[in-house]
Amino acid sequence: MLQNDTQYFVKSSDGIAVFSKLDDTSYDLLRDPFSSDMLITHIAYGDNSIYYLDDSSGTSITKVSLDTFQCEELFSQDPQAVYSYLGLSFKDNIILESSIHSFFADDNAIYPITYNGEIYQIKNGKAECIIPDGNQLNMVAFDGKTIYYINHSLELMAYNVADKKSERLAGGFVKSLYYDGSRILYSNKNGIYSMDIKNGATELLTEMTAEQISSDGSRIVFYADETLYLLDHEIRTLMRQKLLHFSILSNTDMVYYVYYYNGENVSDVLEI
Repeated sequence: MLQNDTQYFVKSSDGIAVFSKLDDTSYDLLRDPFSSDMLITHIAYGDNSIYYLDDSSGTSITKVSLDTFQCEELFSQDPQAVYSYLGLSFKDNIILESSIHSFFADDNAIYPITYNGEIYQIKNGKAECIIPDGNQLNMVAFDGKTIYYINHSLELMAYNVADKKSERLAGGFVKSLYYDGSRILYSNKNGIYSMDIKNGATELLTEMTAEQISSDGSRIVFYADETLYLLDHEIRTLMRQKLLHFSILSNTDMVYYVYYYNGENVSDVLEI
């Protein structure tokens, strides 16, 4: 589930559903009669567009403009040649060393994260492995300039995209991180910390350790020992449930969460 200032974007059984924050309207983003045949495993937001990873035949990443709803395939790892609409043009494949787990993007490139923890940059039709030592596949944050990740030594690292250099920010067996637009929140064996990305100043918020973290810029929701907590002025238990994913919905008092039930992933919201 993704969101911007006015909309939510949710993977559905037959594509990507868009829900307005301003009223009750919703629509399917993919205006394709064959979209139900897709296997969309990951979505990302940027440049007023939605990017999605389709694993239905090979692996491809497609950009969908929210202004025009036009689709543009940016990457394919299909073992056979890939043709554009009606086969009018030809595009070479880019083969990565491992299957893609997820990805993120900026205005100039896309960044696949593979199942072995490597992070690639695909730009101008070429792929380069820029981070070979990623560890936690779901714990990667990007602010448009710097990639924050956890390495094999369980250290919090920052990779500068322009300089192509990594630096260590914190240690202590880091297990989760989250970027909320102004700060990096991360958790290690000593607790949950807030780090100012401008000056690197850190603050210990609680001595509890979090497996996952989400924030709307002020309130923090974190998950530990199959329990969801709210960290505001104090720590409050929200629910006890084995969760797959959760996220604070900005400008609301709701948390979106996903759990596994009767063989399916089920989503719901919780008021905080």
